[in-house]
Amino acid sequence: MADPETLSDNLQNQSGLELTYTRPAETRRERALNKMRKLFSQAVFRGVMLRSKPMKLSGKSAIVFAPHQDDETFGCGGLIALKRERGIPVRVVILTDGAACFGDAARDAAGERITQLRNREVAAATATLGVPVEDLEFLSYPDGGLNSLPDADRAQAIDRIVTLLRTFRPEEVYVTHRHDHHKDHEAAFRMVTDAVLRSGLTVDLLQYPIWLVWFSGLGRRLRWRDLAGALVLPIHGVSQRKREAMTAFRSQLETLPSGSVERFYWHYELFFATKISELEKTAT
Repeated sequence: MADPETLSDNLQNQSGLELTYTRPAETRRERALNKMRKLFSQAVFRGVMLRSKPMKLSGKSAIVFAPHQDDETFGCGGLIALKRERGIPVRVVILTDGAACFGDAARDAAGERITQLRNREVAAATATLGVPVEDLEFLSYPDGGLNSLPDADRAQAIDRIVTLLRTFRPEEVYVTHRHDHHKDHEAAFRMVTDAVLRSGLTVDLLQYPIWLVWFSGLGRRLRWRDLAGALVLPIHGVSQRKREAMTAFRSQLETLPSGSVERFYWHYELFFATKISELEKTAT
């Protein structure tokens, strides 16, 4: 964790809110564990891809919901770029303020400035992918707190998402996987799916995985049925643009677990289609 006073000084004194925080050196045990996570994650996803169905890029408008500033690019950057180069409307919605990425102490000392930095990073990344600035939305709920919002705040958040859906009227909705092993990511799925049901719109709902396998305890917490029915989208033509967009997240690339980012450089992206009828049964 960054020293909060040092982090605050860096953010205040350097032009453009440049962040100098770097990940503490990993212990030998952490390096070994991350190496195992990397190998296991890559093996699982390669196996999933072999059993998956090809996904053709549709001409449908899309809205991408991201719990944090970077999830949309890591998980859907190729899809976004492919749609935008064809002139297909895409809107990106960031659900949290992203201020907890360096821990609670840093958030308490410099949370607003961290949010500014992360918002600037995602604006640069989505611009690289072709998303107009007016199609980037920030809801700014507390990072790390989507799962524990008071009932009134959660209801307000769902109302805001319903309004966004009814205003933009997308034909496809993308959100993080329902069992993504991150409380904000899983809460995002529940909030977005609740809003989709309330909106009354007919949409294709697709999940994208970020931490689904990495934080599965080397498979101990992995529900293998969650990997069924995968769709694989080739992104060869825009993979370099996605990589360039990812470089905008300097603050995150310097702090994420070693080995966790490589999968997002692949020339394919994985998605999981969700049947609205199943959500309706769960809701009743």
